[in-house]
Amino acid sequence: MRLVLLSSVLVCPPCVDCGGFPVSDLTGDGRVDGEDVTMLVSRWGDAGHADLNGDGLVGACDLSVLLSEWD
Repeated sequence: MRLVLLSSVLVCPPCVDCGGFPVSDLTGDGRVDGEDVTMLVSRWGDAGHADLNGDGLVGACDLSVLLSEWD
């Protein structure tokens, strides 16, 4: 994946549509909150459920997606 830096803003590829539920609700409780951040950070550098933008690894872009959906 290629990241683009524009005016000190990290631009990440769009996340996958999840049918109306926040893609960042990793715990499935209907909210995007600290529990979801904890889950994402615990999977940093891995592939899988917390890979919110679908680039194959959990990283900064996934955290950006999660923070944009924070409740």
